[in-house]
Amino acid sequence: MPNELQANVSAGDAQDDHTCADCGVDISHRSPKALRCETCAKNKDKERARNYYYANRAKILPRIKSYQQTPEAKQVRQEWGERNPEKLLEYRQRQKQRHREKTGYNPEGRTCEDCNADISHRGHNAKRCVPCSTPPARTCMVCHTDISDKGGRAQFCSEECKQRHQQSKELQGYTKTCTKCNETKEHTEFGLHYGRRRSTCRSCEVKEQSERYRNFTPEQRFRRRKLRHENERRKRASQSPEERTEQRTKAREALMRKRFGDFDEHAQYVKQDGKCAICGIAKPFKRGATASDCLELDHDHATGMPRGFLCKNCNFKLLSRYERFPVQHQDSSHLNAYLSQDERE
Repeated sequence: MPNELQANVSAGDAQDDHTCADCGVDISHRSPKALRCETCAKNKDKERARNYYYANRAKILPRIKSYQQTPEAKQVRQEWGERNPEKLLEYRQRQKQRHREKTGYNPEGRTCEDCNADISHRGHNAKRCVPCSTPPARTCMVCHTDISDKGGRAQFCSEECKQRHQQSKELQGYTKTCTKCNETKEHTEFGLHYGRRRSTCRSCEVKEQSERYRNFTPEQRFRRRKLRHENERRKRASQSPEERTEQRTKAREALMRKRFGDFDEHAQYVKQDGKCAICGIAKPFKRGATASDCLELDHDHATGMPRGFLCKNCNFKLLSRYERFPVQHQDSSHLNAYLSQDERE
């Protein structure tokens, strides 16, 4: 019994001397477990929350930003602004002041660089007023139509005006100065690029390309050839049968002109009545520029001159083997007559 009374008395004394651990204010009215008054406890909680925030800022910021974008958070901010308009105004002014201190932006007293008009209402990056910053109206070089709505580098209102301007310059025979060799040449010496003459002449471009190709490594040359062959293969794959036939015909005609000059193939074919000069079989005149079902033009490998039209068997099998025989074994009068220049004339 005496021990219990002694414990109650000691507890009562401790309750009477219960003070805040920070400011020393009497907190005997609070719980015996309380260490601080209400004000110090709130400050301690804020300090603890602040320390936790800075220690885990990388994890907390994304969650705070994601929450601020939600409709619930926007609704809460709107309701708070309606309840506290004065505090909202103070908050916005404080934010502006922080922005000015951080960026050095001072909207008051700013004027246009050209006309000295007030531009305090414009952004802090603005240096001119709206009329001075608006570019002058641009017009077409041919018909003088307004082209302000087009791109900054546009000079014509339409493709027709562009072609008319180019034709007028071509008719005038104007000259240009090459930026590489600094020589003034005719406009025809400069290549076209998207309808405009290049700044360098053709000879300088050829020299530059040759120098670049000479400096290529073997790997670069291999990749370039591979890319060119791949582009040619894709181009051939995308062509129609008619386009392929026309291309082969043009290639054959170009090869004939290169080999035999102005030799008239059709006149020689009519002279032979559309028949092989050796076996006399009749076949059409180069169908689709292929040698499978038509007569082939034979030529002398020594002189390079054409001799006449032969079928595939006579040209590649009979005559080619006969010409490789020794002279003493070439005893065919028919083939000798064909191979003779006097006989062909």
